[in-house]
Amino acid sequence: MPRLYRGVTHRFGAAFFEDASRTVPLTPADPSQYPAYEIRSPSNVLVQSGVGVASSGPGFWQTQPWSVPQDAELSTPERGVSQTLADNNVPDGTARFWRVDWVLNDSSGRNHQWTELFEVLPLPATVEEDRAQIIAIPVGLVQRITHRSNEAYESITLSIAKSTDVNNFVHDISAVQNVDLGDPIDTAAINRQKDGETFVYWFQIPASTVDAEKQLQAIWTTKKTSDFEFDFYHDQIYSFDKRWLNYMKPLRMVVDKLQKAADTYQAYDNSELLEYLQRGLQSLSAWHPANVNWTISTFPGKMMDPYLLVASAIWALNSQFLLEGELQANFSGQTVTLDYDHTGAIDGMLQKMQEFMNGGGNGNGFTVVKEAWYRRNTAVGVVGVRPTRYTGPGTFVFRTNSGSFTDLTINVLSGLGLL
Repeated sequence: MPRLYRGVTHRFGAAFFEDASRTVPLTPADPSQYPAYEIRSPSNVLVQSGVGVASSGPGFWQTQPWSVPQDAELSTPERGVSQTLADNNVPDGTARFWRVDWVLNDSSGRNHQWTELFEVLPLPATVEEDRAQIIAIPVGLVQRITHRSNEAYESITLSIAKSTDVNNFVHDISAVQNVDLGDPIDTAAINRQKDGETFVYWFQIPASTVDAEKQLQAIWTTKKTSDFEFDFYHDQIYSFDKRWLNYMKPLRMVVDKLQKAADTYQAYDNSELLEYLQRGLQSLSAWHPANVNWTISTFPGKMMDPYLLVASAIWALNSQFLLEGELQANFSGQTVTLDYDHTGAIDGMLQKMQEFMNGGGNGNGFTVVKEAWYRRNTAVGVVGVRPTRYTGPGTFVFRTNSGSFTDLTINVLSGLGLL
């Protein structure tokens, strides 16, 4: 039995054959009048009638598209009953069904009838699974950017540009494909689809747009009707290097041992983890010596990985600390006292992580580690010597660097903060 929601568009089908194996189709006496159909509500109100159109082959027919009205009479499917009585009621009299009545007068003068029952249900509540404030896309992958509205817009445009060049649009689209009305999907246009009680507008960002690590901004410009002003909605897009993925699960293991469900507000989504990792790496770059500007592609990793995870976890737990502060509650009754406060545990963990980054008084903080790495990976000068045995070969001196010893020394000492 079909189950339709208010607002959807549907075609009903029917098959008329001489035999049960459907090998000999019936021919209408007058194709302009038969097969005729009627769509009726549970209260027997006629809502649509017409003549069936040929479908997948001889003997198969379908109705014209029918859009279920937003105020259509509802069935009550929660009873879960499939067998009906003669008056289209279930035995307890609570679930009523819609029906499509078909009539075919064939070329032999015989009259054939068939009825199909179906249910009309209320629109399900729309649930947005993705709560991400930033759209994070791995470099080279395809992703869809969406905008949700309670009603269809009269006009909508989408402009996408680099954050560093906001007036040079990478994409500027105004064409709309109404997929919910039967239009085919067009990946070069804005597609509109019905989702529950809302409309979803989406555009598929091609892989060529996110071919490198970059930040993009997307602006939706909408207007409901000619009587309304334009509205603007902004989305931030991060196209990130896939090497960040190596740190997302380890970071989640540090800050989310409870493994909070992805659809709860206390949970971390991937875009948030990416944000914390980026801020953590920037914090490490700003740490003394501060003349090293790491990116994910130049970050040395290995012995530095624990410090990146802890620096990122500090950002994550600070965000969680604020959330728990907003959720904090206290209730005192005559015999019951209820306290909800996780901020103390988070604050204690933050202090431990800060001690780890600062060395905790044992001199092994990140400053010491970064200075040691900087010394090992930075040349202190250029040396050119002649061989001591003048009779041997190789008596030439080759220039290996055009910088002076003084310049190199000043750069290194300055980086270490000694000048």
